[in-house]
Amino acid sequence: MLQAWRDGHAWLVAGCKGVRENVDANRSLLNGIAMKEDFEDAMVEPILRPGNVVLDSSDPPRLAAFWQALTGYVPRGLFEPYLGLVDPSGIGVNITVQRVDAGSPSSGPTRCHIDFYVTDPEGAALRAQELGAKILRRVSEGDVNWVVLCDPDGNEFCLVAALGPDRNR
Repeated sequence: MLQAWRDGHAWLVAGCKGVRENVDANRSLLNGIAMKEDFEDAMVEPILRPGNVVLDSSDPPRLAAFWQALTGYVPRGLFEPYLGLVDPSGIGVNITVQRVDAGSPSSGPTRCHIDFYVTDPEGAALRAQELGAKILRRVSEGDVNWVVLCDPDGNEFCLVAALGPDRNR
């Protein structure tokens, strides 16, 4: 199998005899899918891992109850204006519901974003900028610091310092 990318999604390509040996001849067969070899220079060791999905809500208790019932997650202690849920098995990413009132800057089209836990948020933010992301703001609340960015398509995500028992796994 050969890993390939198309439209920002990873695809595993199987059953294409000789693809690795003759990538150019098979590009038409793969309909424009960019091959992993095209990105070898850009590949680095993973520094990010999905850690938290943050959902905006005007009624966080209602939405947190919904996700708790749907996922079987249990409450995770956070400070206002956040309500958190954690996978009791410790395997799944955390879920956080944050209060966002209508008309606030965060009530726009981004209704959900991913928090990536990382040991060096600033270093990861610089790497993300090199790849085309834009830094929107830096935040420090409670015992947590993070950098809010948007990808080249404008989708927001956060690079969160992997500190604390629920963020360093």
